[in-house]
Parts: sequence; structure tokens; C-alpha cells
Amino acid sequence: MLLAVFVSSLVLTLGLGIFTLLFSELEFSGTSKESLIAFYAADSGIECAIFWDIERNAFATSSTSSITCDGDTFTVGGVSGFSRFTIPFSDGSCATVEVTKGANTVVESQGKNICVNSSKTVQRGLRVNY
Repeated sequence: MLLAVFVSSLVLTLGLGIFTLLFSELEFSGTSKESLIAFYAADSGIECAIFWDIERNAFATSSTSSITCDGDTFTVGGVSGFSRFTIPFSDGSCATVEVTKGANTVVESQGKNICVNSSKTVQRGLRVNY
């Protein structure tokens, strides 16, 4: 009887250890997935801004122009040489893009896996100078 209790305790402890390890790994993989969504949102924002800057010099400081990213239209450019716009993506992620024109062009994009701020929001950023 004592041996049965000992073996049962050992098996239960081993099972709980495996369960804890498995649960931690699942949580980590979920966070990694959300991080990739935020990174790709930031990358998409960078790509859109660079495309319109190269294609039409859309962020020129002398005039405003309209650009389209993921089906949404934004007015950018103007006298200050600074533009900021937020692109909402169909999967619920978004990217806030800032373009600063000066001697160099600086494009910064902050991607989020979820556009509304919550405890599950993951944010990743990219910056391109050219």
C-alpha cells in the first residue's frame, strides 16, 4: 500500500511537471506568433511609405498628396516635412508610420498585433534612413 502511494505521488509529480513545461511552451509560441504579426505590420508600413516616396515623391515638403495603403487613402506631405498615418490591416493589426523629410528621409513604422491597447498588445518597430 505504501509503495502504491509512493508510485502514485511520483507519477503525479512527473505529470504536473510535464504539464507545466508544455503550458509554458504553448504560451511562448503564442507570444512569438503575435510578435511576428506586429513585425510584419511594421514592415508593411515601411514598404508602403517607401513605395509612394519613390514612386511619386509623396512626402515632399512643398505639397500634399494622397497615397493608398491596404485600401485606405491618406493625405501626406506638406510644409513641415513630417507625415504620420496609421494603416489598419484586415487581420486586426496596424502600423503607425512616420516619415520625416530633410537632408535624409527617415521612415519609422510601429506595428502592433492588435490596434487597441490591451495587455496582449505586442509592438515592433522599424526605421529606414535613405
